[in-house]
Amino acid sequence: MKKKRQNKTKQIKRYKTKYEYVLPQDEQQLITDAIAHGHIDGIRDGINDKSSTDVETQARMKCEQLKMATKAEYVTNDFEYFTRVFASVYAKSYFEKQQRFKANNSLYKADLKAVHDAGGWQAAYQVYREHTGQLTEFLGRLMGVR
Repeated sequence: MKKKRQNKTKQIKRYKTKYEYVLPQDEQQLITDAIAHGHIDGIRDGINDKSSTDVETQARMKCEQLKMATKAEYVTNDFEYFTRVFASVYAKSYFEKQQRFKANNSLYKADLKAVHDAGGWQAAYQVYREHTGQLTEFLGRLMGVR
């Protein structure tokens, strides 16, 4: 009995934090990450005519992937809220990227080059995430939110 308890304690200690996103406090970070994921997937999928239903399904699948891949014990304290916010922002970001590509095909080629120059999809996601975070912080200060 004592050995089982020790194993469980060791298992819990391997996580740095209990939650990756504590909502609603971390909503801005969730929005930033959803924008970055939407943009990167919009590039990865190439120019397409996916329906809003398909993109929303893709966003919900991404939420499940994030849930499984989190480095925290749990991805969030409120998965329903997390999914609702993430899916909405992801879809808007994805469609915005697609509209830009359809209006100017050279933007798609430039974004593919930027992904390559960054070192691949994961590295490009980190760059988008950082830039989006800086922009949202700046806009928040500009508007007196933070």
